[in-house]
Amino acid sequence: MKLTVAGSDRSQDLGSAIREAAGQREAVGGPRFLSPQHSALILKDAASERDYQERFIRLLSMRHGVDISTIRPLRRPGPAGWLVACLKNVLWKLLRYRIERIVEKQNVVNELLACAIEFENGALRREIRELKARIGEAPRK
Repeated sequence: MKLTVAGSDRSQDLGSAIREAAGQREAVGGPRFLSPQHSALILKDAASERDYQERFIRLLSMRHGVDISTIRPLRRPGPAGWLVACLKNVLWKLLRYRIERIVEKQNVVNELLACAIEFENGALRREIRELKARIGEAPRK
């Protein structure tokens, strides 16, 4: 990796600092900093439908929230793009508190739905286990 800042090569001093910061960021954990093992790509490695459902529900419980902290208004090139970007930034600062309230409510709904799916899945598994046990205990003719 080669890092150039203001025309000078800064790969030696900045490269190690960036690698160290990236390593710390992966170790932090939490909803914004999920590791690659929590990617939706793990669904393709599911061995069965049951395994797929378990992986999907686990991912859903980790990724149910909406995060607007990383949203930045897009900017087009040129002076007109700069002017529109400035206007968007001002509007974003003025309206963000309202959007945060909506996002907070949506996150609550998402969390409740994810929990409901987990509980429903657990209840169905218990019922299937009980039915299999009853079938196993039934007298055979």
